[in-house]
Amino acid sequence: MLEQAFPVAAAAFAFASGMAALHTVMRLLKHGDQVIANEDIYGGMHRLLTQDCTNSGIDVKFVDTTDLNALSKAITPKTRLIHLESPSNPRMRITDMRGVCAIAHKSGLPSRAAPQRKCVDIVVHSATKFFSGHADCTGGLVCVRDPELAHRVAFLQNAEGTALAPFECFLFLRGIKTMFLRVERAQQSARRVVNFLLRNPHIEKVLFPGPGGCDATSLAIHCSQSKGSGSVISFTTGSLDFSRRLVDACKIFKTTVSFGSVNSLLEMPCTMSHASIPAEKRTLPADLIRLSVGIEDAQDLILDLEQAIKVAAGELSSTPHGGFDSEFQDLPVVPPMVDKTIQDDGVSTAATSATRAPSARFNLFIQGEASSDASGDEEQSAAEFVPAMPLVLPLAVFAVCGLSLLRLLK
Repeated sequence: MLEQAFPVAAAAFAFASGMAALHTVMRLLKHGDQVIANEDIYGGMHRLLTQDCTNSGIDVKFVDTTDLNALSKAITPKTRLIHLESPSNPRMRITDMRGVCAIAHKSGLPSRAAPQRKCVDIVVHSATKFFSGHADCTGGLVCVRDPELAHRVAFLQNAEGTALAPFECFLFLRGIKTMFLRVERAQQSARRVVNFLLRNPHIEKVLFPGPGGCDATSLAIHCSQSKGSGSVISFTTGSLDFSRRLVDACKIFKTTVSFGSVNSLLEMPCTMSHASIPAEKRTLPADLIRLSVGIEDAQDLILDLEQAIKVAAGELSSTPHGGFDSEFQDLPVVPPMVDKTIQDDGVSTAATSATRAPSARFNLFIQGEASSDASGDEEQSAAEFVPAMPLVLPLAVFAVCGLSLLRLLK
């Protein structure tokens, strides 16, 4: 039912996450192909392109897609796909999608962007954001115009097992019912927040696809290909330390990545959502703050930002509530394994299994069985016995079943 909610496309596919959807689209390419992407791009997509696609022999070229001449010159005989984000994340730059599509189709290659337009071949939605609206599930949607491309996407989704689970489909269908109301309210509040930021002397620049947030040409292009300005706002303060203090002082705005929730969020992309991009390759200032305006009262949000700005400027003393960690590091690709150990007092503590014997991973199943007053002979390590349990338990079950069978035969 969720996939059938997009009648404009020839076919739509629901994935377990937005990145799963993006990865599947990239899997349509083969060794030796080239993909062109805009410079200002989501950190996760940048990581996928530069670390996964390049390892598969795919050539990746980053171009300022707002410059159609530069884009046209970047296309080569190897180019097979153009990836677009408009407005871009997080600098809110506007790309003329119709202009890009005209260039792409003239060259005989597909383009991928959002929102759904007749000129675009593939549309990818991060359903985690506005479709869900409550930050309680992840999902991605791929909408395809061409039936042949649809068959290829369907094969990859089935072969790799990346389809969205039924319960998450239910949550997204529920979220779609209120999406118009949520988005409309968030957009109205965002415009009020933008007006406040534009008037505040401590804010250096506001980036937003609306009046005051971009130039007239970009605004005209955005209005021609979108029905609203959205609820995501970026701004700079001119000082990295000032931005950090501001983020940490916010109370209603919660410090986290993502956007599109009913709750208002903020982050510093350079140390959070875009931290995996090497500093020398980032196209955004270090002091940039990204806001996601929710459906709370707009005046409450403005007052929260106002007091946070005063705290950052030293005009108001306040205990930080955000807990922002300016030393944030991107999560490791492989998280450390954690197991449970039993101390002499019976209290279990976590330890990294990389420094322990492999048998220690089974300790979780018998924690609390050791007695604090047992004799030295009885206080043997749980790890000495647990590895045998996978063998002992089946044997015990087999013995009991065997005895029961013998009694029946008698």
